[in-house]
Amino acid sequence: MISLIADHHLEGWNADVRDVLRRLASTVLQATQNHVTAVTIARTSGPGSETVDDEAFLEATWQVVQAKIDATPWRVRRAVWSRVRARCALTDAGQ
Repeated sequence: MISLIADHHLEGWNADVRDVLRRLASTVLQATQNHVTAVTIARTSGPGSETVDDEAFLEATWQVVQAKIDATPWRVRRAVWSRVRARCALTDAGQ
């Protein structure tokens, strides 16, 4: 996906594809931020850490797990595949 975007292959993508790509980017960004938060807490935590630190670590880690099982990547695949099929059908009809 990223390579297609980087190579400027966005022409012909409809609003549905762009919308799910935005949601995917948002999910990845949030998961990355939560991962950094969890790593930061883990580096500064020790045996005498406060319960608040433990809870914050668990919450950040849980958010990363939730992002990994999010259905957004599947929505992206379905939206792109649907668009590709539609464009192929138009191409076949024009021959």
